[in-house]
Amino acid sequence: MPLTSLHRRDILSILEHALRAVEPRQAVLQHMTLDGDRLMVGDQTYDLAQTERILVVGAGKAGAPMAAAVQEVL
Repeated sequence: MPLTSLHRRDILSILEHALRAVEPRQAVLQHMTLDGDRLMVGDQTYDLAQTERILVVGAGKAGAPMAAAVQEVL
């Protein structure tokens, strides 16, 4: 079956969405939000009202962009 421009468009769209889904910064921003003093990470909520300091620790190639995203949220 020959590859048509419609197939090509669909393949590129799927690839783009897949790459976005695993991009470290986007992954953090998608699962972490701050609402006032409430930090939501996935389905967990943390009350930051009494928190003086937050340390972010990471390793590996994705560590830097993920830490930057955490800083962006906070």
